[in-house]
Amino acid sequence: MNSMYVILLLSSIALVVTHVVPSLPTVRSRIVNKIGESAFSGIYSLIAVACIVVMVWAFNRVPQDFLWVPGPGLRHIPALLMPLALLLVVSGMLTPNPATFGQEGQLQAPTPASGIVRVTRHPFLWGTILWSVAHVLANGDIGSLMFFGGFFGLSVAGMIGLDKKRAAKYGDQWRKFADTTSSVPFAAIIGGRNALILREIGWIKLIITAVVYFALLFGHHWLFGVSAF
Repeated sequence: MNSMYVILLLSSIALVVTHVVPSLPTVRSRIVNKIGESAFSGIYSLIAVACIVVMVWAFNRVPQDFLWVPGPGLRHIPALLMPLALLLVVSGMLTPNPATFGQEGQLQAPTPASGIVRVTRHPFLWGTILWSVAHVLANGDIGSLMFFGGFFGLSVAGMIGLDKKRAAKYGDQWRKFADTTSSVPFAAIIGGRNALILREIGWIKLIITAVVYFALLFGHHWLFGVSAF
C-alpha cells in the first residue's frame, strides 16, 4: 500500500478515536481533574486540527485509484445534495440547540426545539454526513473513501456520544427534549412527536446557505483544485 494511504487512513482513524475516547465521561473527568477544563478543551481542539491537517496533506498526495468510475449521474450528486447539507450546517450553527456544546441552557427554554432542531437535534453533523457521502459517491476512489469516511465516522460517533453524555448529565431535562426530537432527520415529525414549522428556519439562513453554496460551486476549483462541474 502506498505510504500516503497509510498516513491518510491512520489520520482519519485518529480523528475519530481522539474525539470519541477523550469525550467518554469517565475518561474526560479524569483528564479534566488533572489538567483543567481549559487545557483539556485546548488540547482537544489542537489534536483535531492536527488530524485534519494531516488528512488534507495526505489526501492531496494519494494516487487516484478508483473503486468505481463515477458516471455523470454520480458526479452531479454533490451539486444536488450540498444545498441540503449546507442548510443543515448553517441552520445548525445559527439555531439555539441543547445538543450543541455550550448551549445546554436551552433545555430550560419554553420551546427547546425550534427551527431545524425540529427536523433533527444534530443538524450540523447530518450536514457533514451528507457532504461526506456525496463526495465519496462522486469521486469513487480509495483516497476519498478514507478522507470523507473519517468525517462520516466522526459525525456518527458524535451523535451517539452527545446523546449519551447529555442524557447522563441532564437526566429528565434531556429525556424530555429527546422525546420530542430525533437524531434521524424527520423521524420525530413523522412519528407525530414534533411538527415542521418552516418559518422558524427563517429567510436569513436560506440566504446564507445560497451564498455559501454558489461561492463553493464556482470557487471549488480555486479552493480545492477540482471543478465542481
